[in-house]
Amino acid sequence: MTRGDAGPRPLWLAALTVALVLVCLPRFDRHDWGFIDRFTTDGLPAAEQLADAAYYVDLVRFFRGEIGLDALQTPFSYRPLVPLIAAGVPARPLTALDVVNVVFLAFGLWALWAVLRRRVSARACVAGAALYVFSFGTFYYGAVGYVDGAVLGLLAVGLWLAVSGRTGALVAFMAVAPFAKEQTLVLLPVLAAQQWSAPAVSRLRALGTTLAAAALAGGALWLSRRLFVAGDAHVWQAGLRAYRGNLAAEEVLKYLLGYGLPGALLLYALWRRPRDLLARRHALAPFVAGAAGGVTIALYGRLCCPAGGRLSWLTAPFLIPLALVLLRGRSGRVGEGAGGPN
Repeated sequence: MTRGDAGPRPLWLAALTVALVLVCLPRFDRHDWGFIDRFTTDGLPAAEQLADAAYYVDLVRFFRGEIGLDALQTPFSYRPLVPLIAAGVPARPLTALDVVNVVFLAFGLWALWAVLRRRVSARACVAGAALYVFSFGTFYYGAVGYVDGAVLGLLAVGLWLAVSGRTGALVAFMAVAPFAKEQTLVLLPVLAAQQWSAPAVSRLRALGTTLAAAALAGGALWLSRRLFVAGDAHVWQAGLRAYRGNLAAEEVLKYLLGYGLPGALLLYALWRRPRDLLARRHALAPFVAGAAGGVTIALYGRLCCPAGGRLSWLTAPFLIPLALVLLRGRSGRVGEGAGGPN
């Protein structure tokens, strides 16, 4: 923010939190109000066409003691964190999942706000938070029984931990986040970039911190696969032949809408100011690392599973600050306070 900028008013954050809930409501619990189901399930009752959400519903039921482990299916059973929390919500499984997703999305909004408010102007901060809330991904995937809404929130929280210098907290965070979904591993290159670009951090310490986080994340993945070996396996193989359906116009559109306006703004920023990315490489390194990792996963997902725009949407916490800093903000140094609170 520029000197003298008092920062965005907290009232904006409160209003955007309410807006977040409202954006999720039309598809909440796959009700698909009005004409929405014409586009989501070809006019069939969306609440009965659960797709992958059915596997997460089974996980909630498992944690409530209603079914056994052999009734689950991998790799969904390897993602127990959100269903475990949902199991404690006094509601039917699908509703409980979506309540947890919305709560985590709100945490992500607040974390992204904290990232933006120290790096861009007050107006740009509000605009960036609005891009997070009023997005195709939030509307379409935020509260429909998947776990991607919660994962998006976790990614934003992890990014905030990285750029605010809370390195020890982020390392500990990586022992838990992979239990939500594998995409949270994107935070490893974010941490590495933050550590390696911070002038107060030695190369040896940066390497040690990154390796410690990677070991904890790997341990979480190993443990989930040891504890939740389900009775059936759902295997995806990478290749265009396996998922030609991803080349259909509707699937390509969902994929592009997942990137949405943040992706378009970033492309515009890179076209308008191509040298700024290199000039601010130290300040922008964590955002670039997260965006690059997220895009790589999303591209790979296009070859191995029918994910629509879910994977591309998960790049939003990194694309939004990266685009806004390049377009409008005073970058400062990302990792400001690195070497500070741990």
